[in-house]
Amino acid sequence: MLTLPLWFVTEHIQPTNPEHTSEHEPGTALAFSSSSRLFKFMSANLGGEWKMEMAADRDGLVIVIADLHRLQIGSLTFNCENDGSGGEPLALADLVAFADSLSGGAK
Repeated sequence: MLTLPLWFVTEHIQPTNPEHTSEHEPGTALAFSSSSRLFKFMSANLGGEWKMEMAADRDGLVIVIADLHRLQIGSLTFNCENDGSGGEPLALADLVAFADSLSGGAK
C-alpha cells in the first residue's frame, strides 16, 4: 500500500550526448517509501545523472506523475535493492489512482 511521502529517482541522459534522440527508451525510474531507502540507493549508485523528487501531498504527487509522463515512463520499481534489483513493479496508472484517492472524493 502506498503512503505519502514518496521519493522518486529518475535516470537522465547527459545533455551533451549527441546520440540522444527522442526515439531512445525512457530511463530508469524508481520510487521509495522512505528517505533512508533513497539515500542508501543513491550512495551505492554515485555514477550517472539522477534527478530526485519527493511528493509529500497530492499536489506534489500530481507534479511528479506529470514529470514521469513527460519522460514517457509508464512503470517504476518500488523499493528496489541498492543495486537496483528486486523491488515491486509500480505502474504510473497506479500512482494516478493513488493521487485520485487522496482528493477526498471531490471531482
